[in-house]
Amino acid sequence: RIPREAVLMLAVAHNFRLKGIEPLIRAAALLVGRRELPEVRVLVVGRDNPVRYQLLAEKLGVSIA
Repeated sequence: RIPREAVLMLAVAHNFRLKGIEPLIRAAALLVGRRELPEVRVLVVGRDNPVRYQLLAEKLGVSIA
């Protein structure tokens, strides 16, 4: 369900904090906010609690898959 024209940022991590998932989400939000890219998606794969990062992405207006 990711559009072909979307830029996909992929992170594979078991410890989201150590792997920089928050900065990744913030970087995606900056790109979207500046309208530098038509659509940005962040895909995170791994075993960690995603709730904090989902809330951050929602707050910043970033689509996460």
